[in-house]
Amino acid sequence: MTNGVRLELAAQDTLVQGVLLGAANTDIAPGYDGPKINPREVPRLSLDGLAAGSIEVIVDNWTAMVKASLAGDPASFYAQITELLGTN
Repeated sequence: MTNGVRLELAAQDTLVQGVLLGAANTDIAPGYDGPKINPREVPRLSLDGLAAGSIEVIVDNWTAMVKASLAGDPASFYAQITELLGTN
């Protein structure tokens, strides 16, 4: 969706920045026991990305790991996720 909007608005020089994160420590995810970042980091990192001209900002390690795995073998990704989550 973000890429489509970015392409649609490029002709009018509108920057569309994707900000990607797994979970932030907010009221939205009170029962989630996985890693959560401080929500104050999200706008700070987004603005840092804006200053650097980044069209995509990844704000937590979990999302960075998922993003990095997308081009690889899905079996490796699922094995890594299973290990991290402690599930079988």
